[in-house]
Amino acid sequence: MSLPIRCTCKCGWRGISTELIIRDGFTICPTCGASFSSYPEHESQQLIDLISEARARNNLLWMRLLTMALAHAPAEARDVLRAINANDRSVSDLLAELAK
Repeated sequence: MSLPIRCTCKCGWRGISTELIIRDGFTICPTCGASFSSYPEHESQQLIDLISEARARNNLLWMRLLTMALAHAPAEARDVLRAINANDRSVSDLLAELAK
């Protein structure tokens, strides 16, 4: 997916994210070569809002799927839920390590 980007350097380049140059972990302006933040704060918040909305829709779908699974194959659904829960615990442990 390409997103509209505005360069925060002096040249004010405007383009799409697929045109950006990434070098040594920095975003480089294709016009003037300055490194800059490719997603100014307001654009980052817009992306976060879009992700949040998509996750909310997905959560509703997961709950519908869970309801169907427990209604039609409860023993198998519980086995899968236990495995998911164990994986989630692992992810939580890893996130705790990152947050230190």
